[in-house]
Amino acid sequence: MRYYINKVGEEKINGPYTVEQLNRSIDQGEIGSKWLATSDIGETHHMVSRSLSSDWLWVSEVPGVVGVAVPLISRPAHAKWIHYALVVAFVFLVCIFLLIALVSVYNDAFKNLQ
Repeated sequence: MRYYINKVGEEKINGPYTVEQLNRSIDQGEIGSKWLATSDIGETHHMVSRSLSSDWLWVSEVPGVVGVAVPLISRPAHAKWIHYALVVAFVFLVCIFLLIALVSVYNDAFKNLQ
């Protein structure tokens, strides 16, 4: 199995690497506890960079990786923009429906006054 890796707070995606290559990089101090990993399933670097946060795990959680401690902090979210876009779209639709309902109520009230 091969893995892409990413240091927390950085944009660059590295890899894919085998577990042996990851262990060597850990031994050499190139990779530490604040690195994330995701499985190589044949996606491009661009697709990997847009993957969901649930697709990423700490490098220390990769089966076979040794020599690095599990961080005490939770994993950062990747691809937050997807969740943000969905929330914005939902709020926008609710506002449109409320506006339509409000216009309908005012039109009915105006007709009743005449």
